[in-house]
Amino acid sequence: MFSIVMLSLVLGLSGKTVVPVEHPSMVMPVKCQGCGCKGGPGWRINSTGKCASNRNIAKQCGYPPSTDLCTQELFNPKSNGSPSRASAANAFIEKPTPDRNRTISGRASVVDADTIEIHGIRIRIWGIDAPESQQTCLSQVGKEYHCGQIAANQMASYVDRAQPVTCEHRDTDRYGRMVASCQTAKHEDIASWLVQRGHALDWPLYSRGKFTKEQATAKALKAGVWQGRFIEPWVWRAQRKN
Repeated sequence: MFSIVMLSLVLGLSGKTVVPVEHPSMVMPVKCQGCGCKGGPGWRINSTGKCASNRNIAKQCGYPPSTDLCTQELFNPKSNGSPSRASAANAFIEKPTPDRNRTISGRASVVDADTIEIHGIRIRIWGIDAPESQQTCLSQVGKEYHCGQIAANQMASYVDRAQPVTCEHRDTDRYGRMVASCQTAKHEDIASWLVQRGHALDWPLYSRGKFTKEQATAKALKAGVWQGRFIEPWVWRAQRKN
């Protein structure tokens, strides 16, 4: 303050007008606390409390990221709303924008009988519903067996022999997964293959009866779950919730 007054007096004596210059106050950096601070996508996994990675965000948080699975942390909670080092764009690294005309192709891994994963993106096969991994069915002689696990194993063997897999985006489900019609390298429709062999059911709520013929074939041959008695997967899930 003293130096400013002295400078004013000196310049005033020379007949020059002094215009005070305002300097911005120095802002001390606030340590970033969010998941995006180290270059990550900025999503925290609800089940583990850990930060999702750029590489596996679709697997960890869904596609697109679902708030049921993860919590978005694009802002530093201790900086009064100031953005962290992660920009909004970083939150969606390696997560393509959903596009009804989008096609994805690559080596597929099987999650369960009606769900696969390509390039870290989880894909639900459209129009069908397969027994859940924990679901059991009854054989022709009334013996309980793990129909869900068998269906998943059969699906894995089938897909491994027919890589790569190509999927055409049709919708996005409530879990954030891509819902798609998928074909193998042999141009075989995966949903048709599953239903025709009794490893999945036509789901008319979504398929509008697209796989009715394949299901009739499986039923006539007593293939897969049709060898005995079973509960439709969508009914089985509803019963588990109650």
